[in-house]
Amino acid sequence: MSGPLVLAVDDAEIYRSVVVMLLGQLGCRTLTVDSGEAAIAAIAAHPVDLVLMDCAMPGMDGFEATAAIRRDQPPGRCLPIIALSGYDQPKDLARCHAAGMDGHLVKPLQLTTLRAVLERWLGWGGSGSYAVQTGSSRPVVLDPGPLAGFERMRLGSGAVLLSVFSKDLSTVQGSIGRAVEESDVQAVARLSHKLKGSSLTIGANALGLALRGLNQAARDEDVSLMRDRWQALGPLFAATHEAIRARVPAVSTQEARRVSPAVLSMQCAIVNRAPGLAICLEAMGGPSVVLNADRQILASNRRFRELVGGKASADLVGRRLGEAIGCQNAGSTPAGCGSAAGCSFCGAFQSIASALRENSQTTKEVRLTIGAESGHALDLEVTVTPLPIEGTAFALLAMRDIADHKRRLVLERLFFHDMRNSLGGIHGLAGQLASGRIPADEQAQALAILERSTRYVVEEVQYQQMLTRAEVGELIPGLRSTDAGVLMREVCEAYTCHPASVQRSLALGQITAVAVRTDRLLFQRVIGNLVRNALEATPPGGRVTLACREADGQVLCTVHNPGEMPTAVSEQIFHRSFTTKGPGRGLGTWSAKLLGERYLGGRLSFTSGPSGTEMTFAVPREPA
Repeated sequence: MSGPLVLAVDDAEIYRSVVVMLLGQLGCRTLTVDSGEAAIAAIAAHPVDLVLMDCAMPGMDGFEATAAIRRDQPPGRCLPIIALSGYDQPKDLARCHAAGMDGHLVKPLQLTTLRAVLERWLGWGGSGSYAVQTGSSRPVVLDPGPLAGFERMRLGSGAVLLSVFSKDLSTVQGSIGRAVEESDVQAVARLSHKLKGSSLTIGANALGLALRGLNQAARDEDVSLMRDRWQALGPLFAATHEAIRARVPAVSTQEARRVSPAVLSMQCAIVNRAPGLAICLEAMGGPSVVLNADRQILASNRRFRELVGGKASADLVGRRLGEAIGCQNAGSTPAGCGSAAGCSFCGAFQSIASALRENSQTTKEVRLTIGAESGHALDLEVTVTPLPIEGTAFALLAMRDIADHKRRLVLERLFFHDMRNSLGGIHGLAGQLASGRIPADEQAQALAILERSTRYVVEEVQYQQMLTRAEVGELIPGLRSTDAGVLMREVCEAYTCHPASVQRSLALGQITAVAVRTDRLLFQRVIGNLVRNALEATPPGGRVTLACREADGQVLCTVHNPGEMPTAVSEQIFHRSFTTKGPGRGLGTWSAKLLGERYLGGRLSFTSGPSGTEMTFAVPREPA
């Protein structure tokens, strides 16, 4: 029996990671999103059983999201929504209740209280026995209890969590400092609340408790006290940074732990003399390897060696999967495969850890990016099976290439999603015209809308054909000389009335008239997909800005939105099957990269930080 599906909504990446781990210990399946808007979309797309909703988030907060979910909730369904908050005062609990929330959990989250919520609302007690310990009641700079607890889960996640927290600590510290200087009490309250929760979760208790005082001063709009408390936080930030630097090598050593050469040789001998194993390994339908408990390769089949460039079997012994394949994350830290921040989202890493920990077969879909420069990605289904031999725990890892399957699903869900929306609107408008419900003086306008909508459907069918041809390398661009500035203006005008722009605005920044030889339709599809992606990532009231200029024989087209891209998204944004928006959505960046780079000779890139996210499409004025 599969566990309940729990949606965790929190704008803090580290807290989402912790919630996923705790829910996994309780046997739950998990979806995570970082905003209220994304939570509403996830509930519409997935059969969610329970929601853990952070209250304080930028844009649509947890209270607004809960109210919207309750308004749209079908009759007879009562989806449990549990508040996550760092506050437990009566007024805070009352506000949760008024918004339609069913319960309240105080951060940092404890496994025992989370289990109690699942038992009460879903009748699910789970199978976990580990509870996060907060250590001493005295506020220490960095309590080793929570981090040690995560490591005891054997998820290999200690270094990842501490690395993510360290990066967020520096970023949010700077943002709070600027907000204090500007006396922006709302920003200080929001940022200090976020950092307080992350600090207490990771074990930075002294900093977390001090941030609670700063947060209270900001909520009370006491600017003088807020400045005093911020000033007093300086030494504590420095001590926390120092404690993390002292702790990181120890955590990295845990992730890097490998058996000695003598033990590795002994393990290889055990595997090699196992009756029939070599024959079974070669008979596997896809690339396969045998691993030890530290995820090191002991044996491999011919298909795996072909996948990694024809390396000899002996050259692979002792390496981990990502190191053998050339995953871009494997060489980014001294500890190697499994220790980089991106590894926390790797299905292969999770499958291996889960199979070894629970002694049961696990299967996950995996996306491995090969090389930082090429960006080539492998879409694989990885199955890991425990393989005890002579009393020693090993694991058999088998791969299946699912790139064709992914491609077909992606193209189909993108096309049918757009067609469903467009044809639904056309059908509704045509019905109103046929029934005479539209006044005579408005019928001409309605017919014009109908004409534009049907033209859009025809263009979408053409675009689907274009993508299908592009995927198999049969698309031939129609190159013509045109003005890139004019194309950018037309895209801006077209998306001003797009459904994604509701409660959001589009603006033109610097638009330079630049002659470029390109395919007009492909060019505007690339920019249009970036614009739609930016609008969907922009909170209500936000603005997306388009700009265009010439630089070194290239046309640089940019699309800027005010939101900062979460690490989990930035690691995978251009991958074919990645989406943050549920089935049938979120594929614009992948298709933009496919068309813009392969057929227009351009290059897509992005930057993201506190000032927002900017996607850049650089295309040569004259194709090579």
